Amino acid sequence: MLKISRIAGVIALLLFSNAQYQGWSLFTGDGSSGSRSPSSRGYHK
Repeated sequence: MLKISRIAGVIALLLFSNAQYQGWSLFTGDGSSGSRSPSSRGYHK
């Protein structure tokens, strides 16, 4: 049983690494700071 869970974990890690390499994201827009425009922030002198 431990061997099966290790194999499943390695496969999941490989799939996640491949997705990151190809530029796919599970969290589109949640963590990207570049999506906001400067006009949405308050203007400070």
